[in-house]
Amino acid sequence: MKKSLAALFLFAFAAIFSSAREVVPEARNEDTLIREALDTLPTIYETRTRVFTVLSEDVSQMRRVAAIAKKIEGHLSSVLGWTLVADGAKLSVWVSPNPQKQEIFETDCDFRRNATCTFFSDTNKLGDYAIALGLAQTVLWQYGSEFDLEFKDMQPPLWAASALATETTITQNSGRFLLLRKRSEKTMPLAPQMLWKPRCRSGVSELPDERFRINAFWFYRFLRKRELASWQNFSVYFREILKKPETAFPQDKDASPEIQTLAWATAFFSAIDKTPAGTESLADSRSRFENACRFNVRIGETEKVLNADQLIEHRELLGIKKLAYIRLRDLNSMLSATNPVWHNAFVELGVFLEMLVMREDVSGELREGSSVWAPERGTRDKIETENLRRQWEKVIISREDAKQLHAEIRALLSEQ
Repeated sequence: MKKSLAALFLFAFAAIFSSAREVVPEARNEDTLIREALDTLPTIYETRTRVFTVLSEDVSQMRRVAAIAKKIEGHLSSVLGWTLVADGAKLSVWVSPNPQKQEIFETDCDFRRNATCTFFSDTNKLGDYAIALGLAQTVLWQYGSEFDLEFKDMQPPLWAASALATETTITQNSGRFLLLRKRSEKTMPLAPQMLWKPRCRSGVSELPDERFRINAFWFYRFLRKRELASWQNFSVYFREILKKPETAFPQDKDASPEIQTLAWATAFFSAIDKTPAGTESLADSRSRFENACRFNVRIGETEKVLNADQLIEHRELLGIKKLAYIRLRDLNSMLSATNPVWHNAFVELGVFLEMLVMREDVSGELREGSSVWAPERGTRDKIETENLRRQWEKVIISREDAKQLHAEIRALLSEQ
């Protein structure tokens, strides 16, 4: 019996040892499979603005959405005086790489009432307005409850989200603002109820038409120009209008809807200011910009004409810095005379040349407000080749934008 027990013990031990040797390769295979699976997962890029967390598999899409988000946050803080939470961004924005729906974007609130926004389209191909509209209604949804706007389960008013989207994407571009005013002069005002009644939808497959956008924008501008009582401020006033927009036109309770329509029609046209006229023609500004991007330089014994971006590789040469400084000074003296359509292109070029000219401090960074051309950008990153090339990309984008506006305005003027 003892012998048989010993034999059984040895047999069992051998079996365990044998099975252990067989499990090890399987465990290693599982580890390999897990590592391979992790390697195939996409890289998610994330950036945080004041209240948004933007996530995307594409860096350029992430940066584009974040740039527009910052503009919206800046407007809400400076104009509306809304104190947006800075500690821990909680409004998530996801740019979907594989759209499964027909919507352009979708907004929602989770069980904690933290608003989210998902873009189903390639944001590099979307217009600024479409991106800004999604972000604007996400902010209104989130902060509406915190500011006691009583939206509850109802989406915020569409006119407000549309107006904020237009305000933060068009008005920061002098050329686009010029075009908007010209188109507004040919646009009829909507009936107030058609402007105030529509609500933001969680999934958006079609954007509001131009007539609605223009009416919403000028209604918002009309509100901003109102003379308020000494005890009021615009932030409080705007919250009241979000709840009851009809109070923007005080009237007797027995007044007919036609009177309210007439009141808004009058306000609509009075809100449209006269179109600003640049002292320089479109053609002259365009020609001067193209010439400003070309430099006659002498490197060693060779004289050549270089485009502005070709100066990057020679940026350490003192002669190149002098040329850039002289060009920068010339551009500065003519900026006020530049046609509004080409204003932004000149500003981006000015920032680029300024980066070539300026020297870094001990930390390798430029101090806040050191940019004469774009002081609102604050402290700039180190002046490295990558950052210079990134700034030059902004010059190219602004130039193409100006060319498009140039063509649209010429076509519009030819119709008159």
